[in-house]
Amino acid sequence: MIAPYGAEEIDPLAGSTSRDDVVYRVVVAILAADNGDQEAHFNQYPLAWRESIRRLFHDQPLGSLCFSVQVQPLEVVDRDAWQQRNLFASGLVLKCFSREPRG
Repeated sequence: MIAPYGAEEIDPLAGSTSRDDVVYRVVVAILAADNGDQEAHFNQYPLAWRESIRRLFHDQPLGSLCFSVQVQPLEVVDRDAWQQRNLFASGLVLKCFSREPRG
């Protein structure tokens, strides 16, 4: 799942008189039903998938959208989702840094 995550922020120490540096957050969540056996897929879900996502995005530009992306890891396993819904949920937040013109 990929979705917006919280409000954007403007870096007051970056940018210029004609441009602002704006940070947009996007959550990338891994969701999978595990049928009560988290151990069977532990290496596949949180470790390999999270590593792949981090490697693809961290310190990388994202085309013309973001001049840099920083990855903020969330909990490896969301305990409530696992215990209450039998759902493996793990996520990372992509902090996308964009330089935007004013006016």
